[in-house]
Amino acid sequence: MSRESIVLSICNYIDGNITKSIKIDDIANHFHFDRYYLMKIFKKEMGITIIEYINSRRIQNSLPPLVNTDEKISRNLRQLVRK
Repeated sequence: MSRESIVLSICNYIDGNITKSIKIDDIANHFHFDRYYLMKIFKKEMGITIIEYINSRRIQNSLPPLVNTDEKISRNLRQLVRK
């Protein structure tokens, strides 16, 4: 499996589990890799860390509810940070 396809699989896994609590160790265990190797290849392929990717996906995932609601933004942001 190429490094590129591994990172693509990681991104798909993150995107599929974005509403759950995602930890690097969980991702590493899922793909049977050492966490440090996983972080290294992800950064090398994507140019950002796994955490940065997860955070950006969470923000993108939360934008439609923020735009289409009458709830206070601060409440939605608190819920996002708790994940």
